[in-house]
Amino acid sequence: MNKETTMNYYDKKLNIVLTEQLLINRGLSPYMDLSSIEIYPIRYEYKQFNQYTQKQEPVNGVHVDPFNPKQYVQDFQVTNLSGDELVSAQERQKRDEASQRLSKIDEESVRPICANVSGTATEQDMLYLIENELTKQKIRTELENKEYDKNYSDSLKIRMWRDYLLDSTDWLVLRYSEQPNSLTELQYNELIIYRQELRNLPNKEGFPWDGDLTKTPFPTKPDFI
Repeated sequence: MNKETTMNYYDKKLNIVLTEQLLINRGLSPYMDLSSIEIYPIRYEYKQFNQYTQKQEPVNGVHVDPFNPKQYVQDFQVTNLSGDELVSAQERQKRDEASQRLSKIDEESVRPICANVSGTATEQDMLYLIENELTKQKIRTELENKEYDKNYSDSLKIRMWRDYLLDSTDWLVLRYSEQPNSLTELQYNELIIYRQELRNLPNKEGFPWDGDLTKTPFPTKPDFI
């Protein structure tokens, strides 16, 4: 149960609930020991509920807290929302839940990423990051009440993997610029052609191949990479 302390008070003799202002109007102070005149603070007690599709209303009657005889408890009951109130609440729920999912994904995405010898993420980690990005794209689509664009998601997946393959060869290009003897002229030309074919991939017929990496005609990687 969720518990919340309030500034209301229960007058046991008169069997009424007093707000702090009513208490002051009686010439009393919440800082006084009111138990001597049988006035006790009230703790509201709530049942677990879905705050977006249900609401809570007080149940008549106040009872003593069994764990604290100098405090009384006001119970609340749960009722369902309906009509426009329900629709509005469900929309708030959808936005809040989506926001929480996005925050969780962002937190998971900053986990330590293993690097291979080239200094780029491993294939497993890259696939993990791609799936996270696609999930975020779906959530944002739902959040904006737009129709899910599968072609865009498929394209995003292929482009991200293509960019990963390009990034994984950046170090070879950089090393060659500083150490020309690190590759033969033939190897360097093969590398340049391979990278250009990767860049041209989105222009090929059939792109994005349903986002299936196994069906995507990636260029053959040179054997020295």
